[in-house]
Amino acid sequence: MKTATWAQLRANIPRLLAAAVAIILSVGFIVGTLTLSDTFNQTVEKAFTATLAKSDVTVTPEETTPEQQPSDAAATKESAAAEKYLSALRSTEGVDTAGALYQSYAELRFGTKRTYAELTALPAERLRWQQLASGDWPRTADQLTVDKDTAMAQSVGVGDSVTLLKSEIDAESGALKETPVDLTIIGITKPEGSVINSGAATVGMTEAGLKEVFPDLTPISYGVAGAGSSDTDLATSVSYALDQAGLGSAQVQTRQEALAEKLDQVVGSTQILTTVVLVFGFIALLVAGIVIANTFQVLVAQRTRELALLRCIGADAGQVRRSVLTESLVLGLAASALGVLVGYGLASGVALWSRMANSGIQLGTAQLSVASISIGMVVGVVVTVGAALSPARRATRVRPLAALRPADEVDVKSKRGMVRLIIAFLMIVVGIVGLIAGALKVGITLALPAGALTFLGLLLASSLLIPLAVRAVGMLVSWTGVPGKLAALNAVRNPGRTAATAAALLVGVTLVGMMIVGSASVRTSVQNQIDERRPVDLWVQTTNPDGLTENQLSAAATEPDVRESVVLDGTPVSFGTEDSAADSTEASTDSPLIALGAPASDIQKVAHSGGLVPKPGQLLVNPITLNELGIANQTVKTGSSIAVTAGHDTIELTIKHENRVPDGVIMVAPGDLTRLDSTPTAQQVWLELDPDLSSSEIQSVQSNIMSHGDELSVYGGAAERAIYGEVLDMLLLVVLCLLAIAVVIALVGVGNTMALSVLERRRESALLRAMGLTKGQLRGMLAIEAVLVAAVAAVLGVIFGVFFAWAGAASILMETDITASLSIPWAQIGTVVAVAAIAGLLASVLPARRATKMTPVEGLAVD
Repeated sequence: MKTATWAQLRANIPRLLAAAVAIILSVGFIVGTLTLSDTFNQTVEKAFTATLAKSDVTVTPEETTPEQQPSDAAATKESAAAEKYLSALRSTEGVDTAGALYQSYAELRFGTKRTYAELTALPAERLRWQQLASGDWPRTADQLTVDKDTAMAQSVGVGDSVTLLKSEIDAESGALKETPVDLTIIGITKPEGSVINSGAATVGMTEAGLKEVFPDLTPISYGVAGAGSSDTDLATSVSYALDQAGLGSAQVQTRQEALAEKLDQVVGSTQILTTVVLVFGFIALLVAGIVIANTFQVLVAQRTRELALLRCIGADAGQVRRSVLTESLVLGLAASALGVLVGYGLASGVALWSRMANSGIQLGTAQLSVASISIGMVVGVVVTVGAALSPARRATRVRPLAALRPADEVDVKSKRGMVRLIIAFLMIVVGIVGLIAGALKVGITLALPAGALTFLGLLLASSLLIPLAVRAVGMLVSWTGVPGKLAALNAVRNPGRTAATAAALLVGVTLVGMMIVGSASVRTSVQNQIDERRPVDLWVQTTNPDGLTENQLSAAATEPDVRESVVLDGTPVSFGTEDSAADSTEASTDSPLIALGAPASDIQKVAHSGGLVPKPGQLLVNPITLNELGIANQTVKTGSSIAVTAGHDTIELTIKHENRVPDGVIMVAPGDLTRLDSTPTAQQVWLELDPDLSSSEIQSVQSNIMSHGDELSVYGGAAERAIYGEVLDMLLLVVLCLLAIAVVIALVGVGNTMALSVLERRRESALLRAMGLTKGQLRGMLAIEAVLVAAVAAVLGVIFGVFFAWAGAASILMETDITASLSIPWAQIGTVVAVAAIAGLLASVLPARRATKMTPVEGLAVD
């Protein structure tokens, strides 16, 4: 029997090849999903915890933050405290190296270009997480390193000069002044694995160099590297030493504890990342299981007569079962191993693309874990062997002569079929109720299991749902002629096979549609929230009291990525004077405040939401501006009157709090602005950008505009919108690449079923040919049949996908302050349906060729 089994394997290689392709792609789907999830997880960890990478123990002083800017006396005290910490740490038994982490932020200039940079004092080599791409490390206070992305964007390299702006308080006037400090680039560092490339520069300096620019800087934390002891033992020793030195209030954490806390602060909870992995892993297992089982069951079922013949010539039932299982085991092992390679290759390609393309998101090197390999292999083998059990059991449970006859299909109207439909109906009803409740009230904790229950119910009901839909659509094409009428009849003649063929495609298209619509809906919802909160892409303002110059206005308006620009005239004003009306709210302001005004039609050209157009006699102000001016929002409420003064002119306006107004200005109607100042100057220009710009490209636009004047600054919501969009785009790309494999697998199943259907119907096809059906009509019949099944599965998948997407997006966003908005990208959805239909057409080509090559006489002679 072993000889017969291996002979069957060799003889059936063409037939098993289709099943092998399904297994390879399914296992690749699983491995690719898990690998990309692991890679994304590790990239996020590396991005947000880079400073902790080389420290075995981290010490955080109590209430120390990077924003602290102490007075001279406090700075001296903090400096002494830092020395005390370092002395205690370095004298601790088991400590090899200890160092302080200093960081700050400043404006960096590359010639005329300006950008913002994160400055870090490079720690000792043992604690240094940064890596050099070229050049050397800074050794003197006038040297620095910049990251590779910034060096490329600003066209600078080793040996070039840059300027840092040192901000300090003038001792005489008390005003903030900026002193330029010239430095030399000595090295270029590699990107630190940031998952989001925001375009901001990363600068490394010596501790002495950073303190020359920011003498009041205090340590954020202290890093400790051990000399061989475990992290836990080292943390215990450090805690004891700090306690003995009177510094017991500091927080001492091992690397893993610090990593977990940092991720909790940044991403809310480390469980979020784990949940993402499990959700996509579950989807991968579901799709792979259905596709492999359906494909292999059809193939083994086709061999039922062949297996029965083996029993007729002496093989017992056990030998036949073992033969089938051996074939499936060998096929599963070989195809699963190739599937692991395919999945890893896919994940590596996506990760490489994210680093090379200007995507704004950079994944690290793909991480293929032992767990991913094991899960892929186990699923591929177990599901393949499991798929072969049922047909093998069916072939051995009946008498050989009975098995040689075609088996009857299970009718959905039978008792077993009706029970399955009732169960499926209950699952769908309960699942839909749960989805709606999760979307409107409970959240993702209910929506996720309800969605899975609904989806499984739909799959169980597919044996009735899909044939009914195919029959209904078939009526639309039956009028086209004999091929169309025959195709419509053949498509539903074997409901079980039609449902099994379309189920895999239904799964793939449902998930693709769900991710496309879900991602678009979340993106639209988030962007609507950002537009509502920060409706202007960028606004350019100046500290020059004379306003923006013509050259500066022209430079901003003609920037290549600017689609629309609006100039807002304004004048310096103050609140509250002795001339204020007796019933007005009194408030005095000494800080500079600009009143802006522009026609409503101009503002609406660039603003993504309303609320920025004041009515005559009304004043719009951001509550943050009032707080910065020392005016309590409770004192100056919406609806109260206030006197506004510009020069010698004072008018009384009604206040309205408006969070969308830029900080530091007030908005008034153009007529009111003229009453305050008959000759206002251009104080701001508002810009609408190309919506497809990445966050780094937006940073470049800001840098280009700021290079036209030291007094210029640029703000806006465009970068925030782009970053959220890039994260969603990357996740969508990753998922769609994986789900595209599911669709390919499903289409392979369509091709398999068409090929087997042609084999089963050779006599029928020959009879049709003998009765006058031409080769072209036969090919057309098979093509229409395949397109019918594929198109119906795709349309149903889109419908289900849109519903799941709405429920998923609403349940996820309901836990935030973001209002869910359903967004359906019709072009992409239409492409999915068209691709499925075209692929179904292509899947009929080879079977049709095989059917037309046989002459009617040869076909009628087939048993």
